[in-house]
Amino acid sequence: MAEGQWPHDESADPDLMPLGDLAPGVSAYAVTRGYAYVESKPKGAVHGAVTPQEAVVPFMSYDQRTADDAYHGLKVSIDGEIRRRRAENELQLRITNPNTSPVIIDSVSVRLAEVAGRATVSIEAGQSVEVGLTLDASNLLRPTVTLPVDLRLRANGQARDFHDELTLPTVGAAVSDTEFEEEFD
Repeated sequence: MAEGQWPHDESADPDLMPLGDLAPGVSAYAVTRGYAYVESKPKGAVHGAVTPQEAVVPFMSYDQRTADDAYHGLKVSIDGEIRRRRAENELQLRITNPNTSPVIIDSVSVRLAEVAGRATVSIEAGQSVEVGLTLDASNLLRPTVTLPVDLRLRANGQARDFHDELTLPTVGAAVSDTEFEEEFD
């Protein structure tokens, strides 16, 4: 039997027999075939040492992530031109993963925008993806617009929520200063 490998059937090593499974494909331990580990005297082993059935050995899992593997958030930006009074402004949401491990984006939401595609997206460490947006600016009259960006994601095996707000310039006619008008109402 190769080092670190546990048999899962007789064809792996006919002289060893696995006992119990900790997880699919991972045997708890193996004993020599023919060892009477569950029978009593005189068939069972008679000695002064501890046998597997006499001891409880906890299963431990080690996570060797370092501080560099910690989740450090994401970076988001929006590229494209937002024209006031236009119903369909085509934009690109860029999501950058500055972490040392991949993240999986399960959902994307941007206020006033329709997100192109709804599939789960994986972003490798240090990489970016772009998601198409169609922004409805038909009622926008101001020179800037603030767009909340909300992501549901998984990083390092944990579900997370990400939120950011991006303030972007708008272009075109019909800029309105309603604050000035409100002073006289």
